[in-house]
Amino acid sequence: MNQRRFGGDAGVAAGRAGVAREGVSGARPVRPVRAARTDARWRPALAAAACAMAAAVAGCGGGGDDGGGNALPAVAPRTCGATNGPAHGGVDVFGSGSYAGLSRTPGTTGTVTFDPGEVGFSDPAQSASALSGSLRVTLWASTGSYTGGTLSGHIVARSALTFTGGTNQLRNGQRSDVPATTLAATSPPRGSYCMVITLEEYGPSRCASSDGYCIADWVQFASSAEFQ
Repeated sequence: MNQRRFGGDAGVAAGRAGVAREGVSGARPVRPVRAARTDARWRPALAAAACAMAAAVAGCGGGGDDGGGNALPAVAPRTCGATNGPAHGGVDVFGSGSYAGLSRTPGTTGTVTFDPGEVGFSDPAQSASALSGSLRVTLWASTGSYTGGTLSGHIVARSALTFTGGTNQLRNGQRSDVPATTLAATSPPRGSYCMVITLEEYGPSRCASSDGYCIADWVQFASSAEFQ
């Protein structure tokens, strides 16, 4: 990992069927078996059992179930709004970011096609040869609208950035359009979330996170995403 450098070059439910015995000479006649009749008292229970079996495949009632065959209400969207951060230290993410192919089934492991947009580094207070720290991008499912600081939510996907020449840093004044990439992804638990792209910079000397990366800038999508 590289910190910022200020100069120099950058390194069915199934019932039981009754079976009648055939008559045997000299034996007591066998009473015919009557067709089974469903007592009305049991119909709700049978319906619930059928619902539970259907829910195991596709969900009963359209909103998932609570594990006991009871339909859950649909997840209501939350208010998010398109926002972006202040580009701390000149490290910026901008442009038309997107994500596609993410499963809306809670807790699903799969993939997402993630395009964070463009990134750049521009700090007039630094020399032209100054470098950013190592950079990475993360797609988050935030439990509320994000306005900065600690982000409360779930990491959906994350990727280190690599620029021309194989470096993961940007020189002062440099910008780069990051191409869309298919990444391993995990959908968050059931709920409604604000989806946020964060650009994170490595700088353990000024960042208190355990891995040395802190959020330098972010972009929040205007509409929430519901997982159910």
